[in-house]
Amino acid sequence: MFEQAEAIAREMKISRSAVVAIALEEFIRRRIGIVPLGEKSNGKIVVASTDN
Repeated sequence: MFEQAEAIAREMKISRSAVVAIALEEFIRRRIGIVPLGEKSNGKIVVASTDN
C-alpha cells in the first residue's frame, strides 16, 4: 500500500501525507453518507465542498 500511495503522490504532485489526508477525508465522507467529490449527487457532479 505504501508503494501505491507513493505513486499516487508523485502522479498528483503532492506529499504522501496529503494523499493520506485526502483518503481519510473520503473515507469519513463515505462513512457518514456524504457524496465524495467528483461523484454524482442527484444527477449533478460534486466539484467542491464548503463543509468544514
